[in-house]
Amino acid sequence: MQTSDKKKISAGTVTILLILVLFLLGNGILSYVLTPYRGSSLEMWLYFKEASPQMIYTGSSQCLCGIDPETIDDALHTSSFNMGTNMQSFRSSYSAIRAAVEEKGVSRVVLCVDDEITEIEREDNFRADASFQRARNLTTDFMTAGKETGEFLLDEPVLMHTGSVNFFFPWTYDRVTDIGQNLREKRDGKVYGESGHRLSSGREPAEEILAADFRVIEREEAREWNRTSDSLEELSLSSDSRRELNRIASYCREKGVELIPITLPYPTALNIYSLDSYKETVRQLTLLFDEYGFTYQNFNLAKPEYYEMELDEYKDTGHFNTAGAIRFSKILAEYIEEPQEQRKEKFYTPDEF
Repeated sequence: MQTSDKKKISAGTVTILLILVLFLLGNGILSYVLTPYRGSSLEMWLYFKEASPQMIYTGSSQCLCGIDPETIDDALHTSSFNMGTNMQSFRSSYSAIRAAVEEKGVSRVVLCVDDEITEIEREDNFRADASFQRARNLTTDFMTAGKETGEFLLDEPVLMHTGSVNFFFPWTYDRVTDIGQNLREKRDGKVYGESGHRLSSGREPAEEILAADFRVIEREEAREWNRTSDSLEELSLSSDSRRELNRIASYCREKGVELIPITLPYPTALNIYSLDSYKETVRQLTLLFDEYGFTYQNFNLAKPEYYEMELDEYKDTGHFNTAGAIRFSKILAEYIEEPQEQRKEKFYTPDEF
């Protein structure tokens, strides 16, 4: 009787182990087939490992497309690297800044505060967050990967969220549409096609040009636009964004890192957001960074004699093309070197705007 029971237990154990093996094998196959060979986050971390920056730029795709390290380095005689990634949350920006400070000794950080990221809660941006952390794990040592993964999974709002399980199934949140090309790239160990890939300095180039007949709502007509348009959004600073931005500013002050928070200019700022909510969000961000001794400026509030938008320098309504990135980076290089009080003179305050 005991022998029979042992056989049953043994058979049951084998069945469970077999199911587990098949489950893990299936997850591995799907991850290999569907996850990109070199996505935005992985490519950034791979280049970061080889870089020796004194300064970094971090933020969403606006940062990725809009800041050219080579232009700024030529002007300032420094070494810098663009750590921007698609839909990068401020939580991921914090992780990037911490890695740059602790592993590369970076002493200056330009933080790009994207309006789209500012208004969303992290739980609505899990795919980008998880892709960012997974890419980090693939490019760092085992101990660091384990520690940071634990922090990621135990942090709100991932804890007790479906994301805490989905993180281990990367094909559910980080996947390609062209499976054939993806498999060829993995087989051959190289990228086919330049579109969607960054330079070794971190910037993603683009030659597309926004349609010239696109109508930009300027400061002077924004109030009238607000009265006549019925589809405007109310921009706000989400609770998650506020918490993470405070964490970034606090960390930089503690480590003696110069933090330069900015919002890059883009054509639709006043087309899609109500003027009052936009001004109020700028005001809140200004006060938040002021508490830590850093000056925040929104280039959508730049005075026209300092910076004026040119539509042919954008690839779409939210991102610079290569020409725009180079011109803006020349202006940003000058801005970085200016004293904080001098920077303020080139922008409207929310009350003046």
